[in-house]
Order: sequence, then structure tokens, then C-alpha cells
Amino acid sequence: MEDLSLHDILAIFRRRRSVFMLTTSIIFAIALLFTLNWSRYRAVTTVQIEQADVASSALSAEETSSMGLADRRISQVQQKVMSVQSLNKIIDATGLYPGSEKMSANSRATIMRNSTKLNFISSDVSNPAASQKESVEQLSAIAFTLSFDYGDPKLAKEGLDALVKAFIDEEANQRRTQSKKTSAFLNAELKALEKTIQDQEKKVADFKAKYGESGPSAVLFNQQASLNNSMNLQTVESRITANQATIATLRSQLASADPYAPALEDGKMVNSPKGQKKALQSQYAAMVGRYGPKHPDVLKTRAQLEALGSQPASRIFTSSREADNPIYLQLSAQLAAAQGEQSGLLEQRESLKAQQEKYSRFVAENPLVEQQMSQLSLDLESAKLRYAALTEKKSTAAMRANLEAGDSSTRLSIINPSIVPEGTVPGKKLLLLAGTCLAVLAGLAMVVITEAFSQSVRGANHLASIIGVAPLVSVPNISIKS
Repeated sequence: MEDLSLHDILAIFRRRRSVFMLTTSIIFAIALLFTLNWSRYRAVTTVQIEQADVASSALSAEETSSMGLADRRISQVQQKVMSVQSLNKIIDATGLYPGSEKMSANSRATIMRNSTKLNFISSDVSNPAASQKESVEQLSAIAFTLSFDYGDPKLAKEGLDALVKAFIDEEANQRRTQSKKTSAFLNAELKALEKTIQDQEKKVADFKAKYGESGPSAVLFNQQASLNNSMNLQTVESRITANQATIATLRSQLASADPYAPALEDGKMVNSPKGQKKALQSQYAAMVGRYGPKHPDVLKTRAQLEALGSQPASRIFTSSREADNPIYLQLSAQLAAAQGEQSGLLEQRESLKAQQEKYSRFVAENPLVEQQMSQLSLDLESAKLRYAALTEKKSTAAMRANLEAGDSSTRLSIINPSIVPEGTVPGKKLLLLAGTCLAVLAGLAMVVITEAFSQSVRGANHLASIIGVAPLVSVPNISIKS
């Protein structure tokens, strides 16, 4: 076809004008339908992530960090708002997508989700503390734009307004819910920790009551008391030994003393049996020296001594009475006092031995008791430190709840409200122009393709190109008028 003249080309278009028109019409119709259905009105709004009105120096590091990562919370809110249930609620409330009632809830939500787009607006400064976890763009977000595409401009604005309202309400609801759950959790933890502290304090008190005398605070006292008790025990032992010697001496003196003093009976001096025996013994010795052992008086005196030794004292000493010899009585009293003192000293020694054993046991138990007491005290101190930390967190949670109640915390606010869009995106005129150009090109392409596959010979030049020789004569088509 490269040898065709302009006249031949125009002839081809005249012959194939039906193919050209049909192809162009079909492609243009498709482009028109595509433009009407795909070119939508786009409503756009800008929502700012406002920081708390309170200075960051008045808030905890945790609260400040949560504000710095507000864009993460927006992403979480987006997942909630873009859920099937939430989007279907918006569709039903605004009347979007009429005729879609027969579709599944998931399909309706997918259509609206695909028509919605959220873009974060970033600042130049990112959060260095979290740069390893999040992208710089997300960390530096200070606002975001939300857009919604729909075929009707008014419904596009209404649908976007409903989405923005859902974003703001859900974000506020999440903040309040988180604040309430945090406070409830901290209250429960504090109550549990208070009970733990009470139990630990009771354990410490019971342990001190049981092992207080063996504890760390009593170790010096026990050591000093053990030393003093040992010295007292030695003193008592010395006194017991000395008192035993005194008792032995008194017993010896008492054995040689006469318990009875001389007495008068019928006007005569009557000695005690012991005194009578001593007197007869003296008389017997004097008589033996004077008269010899065979003298009748000597034999009589000896008989009296033997009788005095074999007969009861009552028959010799008829007047029975208590011991009244002052020396004997004094010795008896001294012996009784010494024996009483000895009994007291023995009891004192046993008491000191028992105390010494107790103090020694306390000193020996001290390392183990000190270790157990240290562990109990450490557990109690750890519980108190946790309690103090939780109390501080509870105060922070209460501060955050006050911020939420007063709308002073991080929140969303609309800075560029949506308006009814005036044009579609992309523009319909542009799409129609592109569709027209595409239709014309498709029609021309179809003419070329049809002509290329045709077996007809059209004109002398076409014949010459086929057989390689130009024809001698070319007779044009002659129309006959009747």
C-alpha cells in the first residue's frame, strides 16, 4: 500500500467508511461510558492533629510520647472507621450507592473503601526517639487529608463529611476508652498491691515477734548479755564453792556442840545425857588412876557408863526438852542460813545456765534470721516501690482523664472543610477528548487492517504492484445514465 496515491487512499476511505464509522462509534461509546462511570467528583478535607493545650513540661514522658505518635493512633482509627460495619452504617445513613441493597455488606464496604483515600501531611522534623520503629513520614505527620470519590457531587461531600465525623468520634472514643481502661487497670493493680503490702508487713511483724530476740537489731545485745551472764555464772559458782566449805565447817562444829545446857531438877543440877556421859567418863578415868581397875567403885562407875550407853536417854534424862544451848542454836541457825543460801545459789546457777543457753542460741541463729529478715524487708520495700510507681501512673492517668474531659489533649480538628466539588477527577472533557482521539485512531487502524486483508484489486497502480508490469490502458468506471 506504500505505492498508493492520495486519490487511492481517499478511495479506500470511501469504500471502508462504514468500517471506520462503526469502529469509531463503538470506541467512542465505550470511552463515553467509561468517562461517565469512572470520572468521579472528589470531595477533599484536611484534618489537623492538634497537640495538647497544656505545656509538655507539665505532662509525663509517656503522655508526651503518645502525643508525638498521634499519627499511629490515626492509622488505628482508620482501620476501625474503614471496617465493614462502620462503612455500611455510613452508606445507609447518606444513601450512597442506590440499588446496592442486594449486594453483600462486604462488597458495599469494599466499593466505598476503594473510593476513599487518606494521606498524611508531614513536617520537616521527625521524632528521633522512634525513628527505628516508624517511617520518618509517619512520625512527622501533623495533619492528614481525607478524600472521597463519588458520581454525585453533593453525595460526595455528604459521604466525606460522614467519614470525617466518624474519624473524629472514633478517635475521641478511643482516647476516652483508653483513659478509662487505664484508670480501672491501675486501680485494680493498686488494690492488689495494697493487699500484698499488708501481707508483707504482717509477715515482717510476725517474724519479728517470733525471732525478734535473734534479729539483727538484737545481736549486740545478745552478745553483751551472754558475756555478762557468763561472768555472773562464774561468780555464782565461786559463791557455791565457798558456801559448801562454810556448810561443812558448821556441820563439824554443830556435831561437837551440846544442844542442851545444864538444868535443875528437884533442886539438883541435871546434865543432859551427853553431859552425864562426859561426867561419868571423867569420874571413871580419875577413879581408875586413883584406885585401879579392880576397885568396887571403879567397877560400879564402869557399869553405869555401859548402862548409860545402852539405855534410852529418857531413862537417864527424865526431863525431855528442846535444845537450848545458845552455841548449838547459833550454829544451827548459821547452818540453816548457809543451806538456804546454797539452795538459792543452785537455783540461780540453773537460771543463769538457761539464760546462757538462750543467748548462745540467739547469737547462733542470727545469720539465718538476718538473711530471712533481709529477704522479707526487700520484698516489702520492692512492693512499696511498685506501689509508688503505680500511684504516680494513676496520677498521670487522672491528669490525662482531666485533659480528655476538658478537650485539652491531642485531638482532631477540621482546618479545611469539604465543599461540593465542581469538577470531576480526572476531568470529563479531558477523558472525552482522549476517547475521541482513541476512537478515530481505532477506526483508521480498522480501515488499514481491513484493506490489508482484502483480495480485491483496486486501480492500475495496485495491479502494477501485484504483477510487476504496468497495464497498457486503464478504463475508468463509466456510469450509464438511462
